[in-house]
Amino acid sequence: MKRLFILMIGWSLSIVSCNKSSTLPGKTFSENITGKWRYAQYYYSNGGPLIYVSTGSLNQWIAFDADGRFTSNMPGFEKITSYKLMDSSRVTFFTPLRQPDFRLYYYSLDSTDGSLSLSRADILCIEGCGDKFKR
Repeated sequence: MKRLFILMIGWSLSIVSCNKSSTLPGKTFSENITGKWRYAQYYYSNGGPLIYVSTGSLNQWIAFDADGRFTSNMPGFEKITSYKLMDSSRVTFFTPLRQPDFRLYYYSLDSTDGSLSLSRADILCIEGCGDKFKR
């Protein structure tokens, strides 16, 4: 019984000690976010867990170029022409109006499902909301 208990503790510690990275392996943040992303889902909460709604049938996308250029066919993103990574969790989007306009978003990369999540930082949802993209 004592051996079984020690074996279970060792097994539990080995599972807990595994740590998965939240970024794609071997790349910096600027390399991770670059590329074309298809709009997969939007998510929101009404006070409980997040609710995900599929958007795959819309055939919408966003694209981050390595030189800071941005393109999209999504409403709300189609006028954005450039972006700048502020740090490992925030990105600023710019539009070329007479007076430069910008929007700040939180972003996160999930290497387990190869996704990018964007959530507005200037207009916060109390329970959480945003868009999820896949490569």
